[in-house]
Amino acid sequence: MPTGDLLITERPGRLRLVRQGVLDPKPIAELPPVLALGKGGLLDVAMHPRFASNQLSPSEEVLSQSSLPVGDRVRDVREGPDGQLHVLTDGPGDGALIRLEQAGSSSSPWSRTPGGPCATLRIGSAYIETRAAADDVNQTTSDGLARSYPVPADEGLRLRELQRHQLLDHDGDHHFDRIVKLASAIFDMPIALISLVDHDRQWFLSREGLEVSETPREVAFCAHTIAGNEVMVVPDALQDDRFSSNPLVLSPPGIRFYAGAPLRTKEGHNLGTLCVIDQKPREFSTEQQQQLRMLADVVMREIEWRHDSSLCPVTGLSNRGALFSVGKREMEQARSAADPMALICLDIDNFRQINNRWGHPAGDQVLLDFSHLCKGFLREQDFIARLGDEEFVILLIGQDSEAALQLAERIRDAVSRMGGVFSRSGYHLSISGGVSALAHDDTSFGDLVQRAERALELAKTNGRDQIVSLLN
Repeated sequence: MPTGDLLITERPGRLRLVRQGVLDPKPIAELPPVLALGKGGLLDVAMHPRFASNQLSPSEEVLSQSSLPVGDRVRDVREGPDGQLHVLTDGPGDGALIRLEQAGSSSSPWSRTPGGPCATLRIGSAYIETRAAADDVNQTTSDGLARSYPVPADEGLRLRELQRHQLLDHDGDHHFDRIVKLASAIFDMPIALISLVDHDRQWFLSREGLEVSETPREVAFCAHTIAGNEVMVVPDALQDDRFSSNPLVLSPPGIRFYAGAPLRTKEGHNLGTLCVIDQKPREFSTEQQQQLRMLADVVMREIEWRHDSSLCPVTGLSNRGALFSVGKREMEQARSAADPMALICLDIDNFRQINNRWGHPAGDQVLLDFSHLCKGFLREQDFIARLGDEEFVILLIGQDSEAALQLAERIRDAVSRMGGVFSRSGYHLSISGGVSALAHDDTSFGDLVQRAERALELAKTNGRDQIVSLLN
């Protein structure tokens, strides 16, 4: 961080840089919401001039001793004789107190003031990170930022699978609503939720007894549940270090009891939870935990059934609509991270002859065998879809055109040796393919698909049984 620069939080989850009183339009870092700054709203927190003069060593920490009201703006920061920083705001009240202290000088370097939320901002020579009140659940992720909740080891794949199920931000559904009403009734709980844990929020696919449709992931109990595979029970949130300072506990809805069961996919990724909540402490027996687990299985079965119903009935692959939906999101993520992305279009040569000679059941078996063969070459983050009768598309995440060309050639070679209905006929199956990669001037995912399809047409025109790579 350059000398003389000031940091402010424009909104929970975003940090911006101030240079000489001018707001830089570009964020310098993405941070999780800081619980001590309140939930939602606009809040500016300026750093003390002591930072600008390099008087704060990397081993020192800034600990917020009380919450600033949501929406307040900082107008001054003064250092008192006791070493505390007094943060004065435009709103009512006395603002907040901030203490500078040497790391490890207190009972815990991430200590908090009893009875109030606390957030820590640590400034070092090469990093900026935040920590919330409960240090035992903080983790630093691959982006170098600390989180106040445990991050699953499969986080990247988990989020990708959540997106590909296309559940987020949809209208309510009476099938899921019946399940949460049943859960509320079975366990005699005022609140029951089907929660999907996204990158920085939890969104409720269905809810009973709660008005809001989502909350920040930072304050979500379910963000902790998805880190494991068992039912998580919190008998009394005020007695649990992970949640005792949580705004959902200290203010409405006033959570005291929580029990959540993960919603686990066939691939082993937790999309969210089915949870029940009460505003008073409760106990939850082993039998009740089993019942909640079974209800979560019902929810997951409904989710998987809906997902599977949109797949090709022959190959079990996604269709064109799903390809473009997934491709659009993957393209946005690739652009944001400056990562490569490539696409392969494959076509089974002379497929009509197969149907005419051996019949449509044999043709369906060829399609199924070919899709299984292709999936055997792919990583979990890659995506395959059936685009047309005998045309397939493979989306390679984080791969360039050279890697895609090599993979397409390996698949072409494997197809030439594939058995099946041709084993005793002397007929050899072959495929043609077109390869392209994301270009800087692609305006949509469709540009990438069209370029790969043009490459496929060149391969077919040139005699088939070959792969053509077409760059922009």
